[in-house]
Amino acid sequence: MKRYFHCDTNRYRKNLRNFIEFAVPPVFLAVVLFSVCLLLSFRNFMQGGLLFPAVAAVCGVLFAVSLAVRLLMEITERVVAARARYTYLEIGMRDIIISVYAGSFTVMGEKTVNRRLVIVPLSELRSVEIAGKRARKRGRGRVLVKAKNAAIREYVGNSRRLGYYFADGTLKFDEWLYEENGFRKRSVAVIPADFGGALALTRAVNLAKKRFDSLPPEKPYVFREAAFVRERKIREKLKSNRNF
Repeated sequence: MKRYFHCDTNRYRKNLRNFIEFAVPPVFLAVVLFSVCLLLSFRNFMQGGLLFPAVAAVCGVLFAVSLAVRLLMEITERVVAARARYTYLEIGMRDIIISVYAGSFTVMGEKTVNRRLVIVPLSELRSVEIAGKRARKRGRGRVLVKAKNAAIREYVGNSRRLGYYFADGTLKFDEWLYEENGFRKRSVAVIPADFGGALALTRAVNLAKKRFDSLPPEKPYVFREAAFVRERKIREKLKSNRNF
């Protein structure tokens, strides 16, 4: 049984909305007040030759604020799209997989996306807890995952090369090289506060650990020859006995 925790992208839009609500109104209020002063002192500005510079300043401020808001909206939507695709937490039968978007770059027109992939084996999981007393009370924030024997594997690289799949509940990489190389060993992993309720996340991890501990032990591998091989050996043995 698997469980996913997708990135809570609403918080990025919320940050943008907070910026617009708290930063933009004062600027427009200052522009309005300046415009009123300009109208009341219209003749003085005309006589002093300051009317056109004042109007240009007002228009420049409005253009700069509008451009900044537009750029922030574009950046926010790109961040939301990238996080929604590459940032997630997956709880499998034997592992916890943490995937975090780690930036992108373009070379010769081809875009490459990097991500940080953390594999926590449930067999070595020691504890999982919300970081900080205040965060624990609110049930939100970062989550610390600790493992025995530095069993946590951390990969950072091309997202396409870090593809993986499950075979009988065991995680396997598309490129077998990552099974033995390309990672750093950790004893502690930090799950970022990108998945909403940290309390629900810790409960899901603890439940997965209990479920893993209740699994029956794996049966030892026993080599068995194919049926046609066994039959061929029996025929050869009977033939050799007849000849004797």
